[in-house]
Amino acid sequence: MLLTLSSYKDRYNKNIKEIIGNMLVSDVKPMHCQNVLNVMDNNGYVGSSMARTKATLSAMFSDAAENGLIAMNPVTKSVKCPKKPEKNTKVLTLDEQERFLTAAKESINFNHFLFILQTGVRSSELRGLKWNDIDFENRIIHIRRNVTNDSNNNRFITGELKTSSGQRDIPMTKTAYDLLMDIKGQQAVKKNRVIQFEFADHVFLNRSGKLLPNSNYGRYLEKICDKAGIERISMHTLRHTFATRCIESGMKPKTLQKILGHANISMTMDLYVHVTEDEKEKEMQQFEQMYRMA
Repeated sequence: MLLTLSSYKDRYNKNIKEIIGNMLVSDVKPMHCQNVLNVMDNNGYVGSSMARTKATLSAMFSDAAENGLIAMNPVTKSVKCPKKPEKNTKVLTLDEQERFLTAAKESINFNHFLFILQTGVRSSELRGLKWNDIDFENRIIHIRRNVTNDSNNNRFITGELKTSSGQRDIPMTKTAYDLLMDIKGQQAVKKNRVIQFEFADHVFLNRSGKLLPNSNYGRYLEKICDKAGIERISMHTLRHTFATRCIESGMKPKTLQKILGHANISMTMDLYVHVTEDEKEKEMQQFEQMYRMA
């Protein structure tokens, strides 16, 4: 798990300081570190937040041990993140997807949402996409970097994708091709608008020529979902919905793994299991119909 300096500071100030901030470093034991995570659990934090806090704790005390301030790191194997009950990730049904897109057409970020539904990219990868990553001739989208938002310092951080699973090429659908051509045409017409130099080559910008953090996307999504009369969703829901449509169309797990940039096939198979559970009744009915015809 890779955390930035600002992430470490954020975790410390939000979750660690109040619990053990006044203790001597040498007095902190595994039970105190466990208590930090238990308090988070009682306050409704999600598993990923607790995992990041544990990683922050471990890094802090690892440095202290390395510099001889303590004998050993108190974040031992016995310190565990409380298990959260698994929740099914929200996926738009076909009907909900159509209603969402209809309601989103008037949004200034309609193309951003539609692009994820056509490619399955992460929101950080959407922000990182540049025009030299788009091969219109061969209709290929090259995913090479991500851009995250440091909300504490109000800035964007670009990171190159180092792994082969993260770096990937996604074939364009006709919809994705037309969408990108439309964006390129719009930017050419508005070429005199002011765009910050650091964002000049990026594909997906707002009206001010800047990148959008997830919090902004979230606010737009809430309004669109309310207008469409569907449950509120996140940017990840759009990615998960794309994956579900791929599975429903018969795409092979290994192919979907490559397109989504999953590090291992088990992550992709979890999606398959989810969709298969939803499709059980329909598939049994198809089986029964075939059996009767035989």
